[in-house]
Amino acid sequence: MRIKHRLGKNSIKLYDKAYTQVGAVLRPEVTLNAPQQFRVFRHKAGEPEDVPIQWRPLRAGIADLHRCAEVSQKALDRYCTALAQVDDTTTLRELTQSIEKPVRWNGRPVRAFRRTRHLSAAYGSGRMKSSQRAMKPESSNTPRYARY
Repeated sequence: MRIKHRLGKNSIKLYDKAYTQVGAVLRPEVTLNAPQQFRVFRHKAGEPEDVPIQWRPLRAGIADLHRCAEVSQKALDRYCTALAQVDDTTTLRELTQSIEKPVRWNGRPVRAFRRTRHLSAAYGSGRMKSSQRAMKPESSNTPRYARY
């Protein structure tokens, strides 16, 4: 499973990689597709050394790789610290109940998103072998799905 939080073209993703008796092992990852949103304290390219350095946009090349690593690591540290502080006993089913009810949007009825019932059970168990079987559990007993 993957959780992705995005700000513009930059994102933090969280993957579940392994399952143990205690819980899941998570792997966080940062992707900087638009490093210009961040700053680095440096000289302008081609400027003499006697000109004072300033905060400038982060470059995508290897010249500012140290700052990219620093920005990414600090973002991951804050993300994982915030995630570690979550102590909630709410089940995944309880969290998705609100989107499984029909609502009104712009004065018109919008149907409920009901596929989450089977998906949340599959993801929550950590043993999702076949996404088709999780999406359509009523038809998973047919010969077509027997090989899975």
